[in-house]
Amino acid sequence: MNRNQLAAIVFFAILAGVAFRLYHLDHKVVWSDEIFTRLHVVGLTESDVVAKSRGVRDVGNLSVYLASGDVGHERGFDATVRSIVAEDPHHAPLYYLVERSWIKVFGDSILTERLLSALIGILALPIAFWLAMELFKSIRCAWFFVALMAVSPFFVLYSQENREYALWELSVLLLLTLALRAVRTMSRRDWALYGASIAFSLYTDPLSIAVVGGQTVYFIVMERERLAKFAILPILATGAGVAAFVPWLLVIARNRPQIDRGLAETVSGKDPILTTIRTFVSEWHLATLDFNAVVRSSASFAISFIALGILLVALIVLHRTAKPRSWALVYCIVVFTAGPMLAMDIIFGGHRSANSRYLVPLFICIELTLAYALSRGVARDPRWAFAFVTLLFGGVASCAASAEASTWWSKYNEHSISVARAINLSERPIIVSDNYVHFLLSLAPYLKPGTRLALSPRCFLCHDSARSEGPERLSAMISPGDDVFLLGPSEQLQRSVRERKTRFASRIRCIDVYRNCASALKLF
Repeated sequence: MNRNQLAAIVFFAILAGVAFRLYHLDHKVVWSDEIFTRLHVVGLTESDVVAKSRGVRDVGNLSVYLASGDVGHERGFDATVRSIVAEDPHHAPLYYLVERSWIKVFGDSILTERLLSALIGILALPIAFWLAMELFKSIRCAWFFVALMAVSPFFVLYSQENREYALWELSVLLLLTLALRAVRTMSRRDWALYGASIAFSLYTDPLSIAVVGGQTVYFIVMERERLAKFAILPILATGAGVAAFVPWLLVIARNRPQIDRGLAETVSGKDPILTTIRTFVSEWHLATLDFNAVVRSSASFAISFIALGILLVALIVLHRTAKPRSWALVYCIVVFTAGPMLAMDIIFGGHRSANSRYLVPLFICIELTLAYALSRGVARDPRWAFAFVTLLFGGVASCAASAEASTWWSKYNEHSISVARAINLSERPIIVSDNYVHFLLSLAPYLKPGTRLALSPRCFLCHDSARSEGPERLSAMISPGDDVFLLGPSEQLQRSVRERKTRFASRIRCIDVYRNCASALKLF
């Protein structure tokens, strides 16, 4: 394979990556996390929606209440920040504020909300090129890195979600790039930009503090001689960047009980050490290969084992042939970002390291390592080009499979669209639920506006002190001849509705949410 053919393949891979980020933006389900994004963006809290939904009797009125246009004139940007502080303080506010500005201009459809993340994901690609150039000083490696990032199924997935992870990807790439540039030039301007990038990344995702920690160790260990004469510059830059984040650190410190509530599922449960490590490693192949059906299965582990072997070869090439200043940065970022999560899962329990969206810096380092090893191999033996093309093909095939799917592992395989389709086929549907309100909100975009509701929802993030309506009151809202859909119902609600069925000839179907009832209709 000659140089021109390889260049053409890289070009088409990048073009395909851009296309995949923009294709079928509104095709996948709007899942629960995106519902919370919408609430924060428009300045609503879950508590607001829980209280309001008890008096809402159809989907149309609920949708109007949630629409940004309905609340935009009443709530400013400060309401967005207050919403996050009240219920999701472990999420930093920058993405939500940018998204609020975006939907004010372009509207709040599913497509336009996700378009912001897609454009951010595309913008991250030239920054990826810049990072590889600063780190390895190789144009071939930089193009390989961009191509691998472009068709990475992991980064494509999160470029199509109304969440902050595409912006976090961009901010981490920028943070690493500006750090290397500042060390190289030693100019005050570049150190100031580095300090600003720290604040930018922290206000995108507080987990960036691990990246900053890794870079600081890198500066001390690998660049101490170069920085000896100008030590004040990195100290001031890092200090200023972190100091700018202190206001939100205070928010986090003051709201620890609420953070514990929001992360309860993530930090609960303790698996055997080998299971924790296996789950952690089984996520790695998502950087280059992802067909959803095999995630967390035995086949997934087999694929991950092969991917781990490839990555180990790439790490050996990186360590033996790259300059220590290059591989040391990769090692520092991996150790400081993934290491603490895995250690906490092993020691205290939980599944932090199993949540791949928390490991964006790790996935960037995986792609960097592969790009360097493959570009180095191609320079010595053209046959390495076939390995590179195989990885690109795997990424394209993964992205193509995901592009046509309505749900994916990143959305916990939520089936809102298929469930809503079944409800819409009914002539007289009524949804009755006493479960978390976000389960209904994830269905709402796909339901007919006239679909009736009988709700007494619970809070997931909020603390609801209002008295909820009992099962008997909800079942009393059912009329003879209704097609009743019980959405994740409690045992008491199921019993109350079935008792009422003996008096009215209503058809009852349960929508299973995390195995709370036996049904062919499953939301999860």
